[in-house]
Amino acid sequence: MPPRKNRSSASEGTAKSKASGTSTTPQKRKSTAANDDDTANVEPTKRSRASKTSPSVNKDLRQTEISTKSTDKLEKPIIINRAPVLELWGACVAHFLHPDLSWNLCLSIGSSISTITAISKGRSIGTIAPPDESKKNDSNDKNKQTRDNPPTFKVMGFPMTTKGESVMVKGKPKTTREVSLVRKYGSDETYAEAKNAMSEALESWRGEEDDLDEKAFHLYEQFRPDVAKGQKGWGRKGELHLSKVKDTIRK
Repeated sequence: MPPRKNRSSASEGTAKSKASGTSTTPQKRKSTAANDDDTANVEPTKRSRASKTSPSVNKDLRQTEISTKSTDKLEKPIIINRAPVLELWGACVAHFLHPDLSWNLCLSIGSSISTITAISKGRSIGTIAPPDESKKNDSNDKNKQTRDNPPTFKVMGFPMTTKGESVMVKGKPKTTREVSLVRKYGSDETYAEAKNAMSEALESWRGEEDDLDEKAFHLYEQFRPDVAKGQKGWGRKGELHLSKVKDTIRK
């Protein structure tokens, strides 16, 4: 008869294998738990570092927002025609070149420059009629008055004869009210911003006033509002960018 298999030894082997299998499972779980503990230890560290750097990041963001708002405010154009821009520019230049003059007189100077150039431009494009020949004698009389009362000084190349707080234009005093100029800029704030932009940029010409006097009108031609050429642009409004004003005037 063939020998019988030892069932007890087989059972013992199976029991051992089962025992060994159950013994390895807790080790894996323990190892996984340990890894979870390590991850839990790392995450708070990252959070703590982030919390330490977040104030500086927030500060940078706030500064960027402030800078962006300032730029937007600076870049917002002023819708205006050219005459009041030249008027204010002429006043600022006059005040820079002759700081002893009152601001009211400087406004009168700026207004005179604006009027003279407007008449010249109007005649060149045909919107203003040429001078009447029948009034030539009156013109000669006014020229005689000018000879008898020579210009006090020049501003932007334009000779100026002053009388009190006014500039004499064709024998008559020309005065300007600042409130009427402010109204053309839309508000006191906008007017002040334009005036400050011009005045602050002019400081870069300190010590070179004579050179500025020669170039001031050409500077205006570079930053003035863009309008159509000829009669189409006569009296039309355009965009005045204060950033362009500053960049053009600064040396």
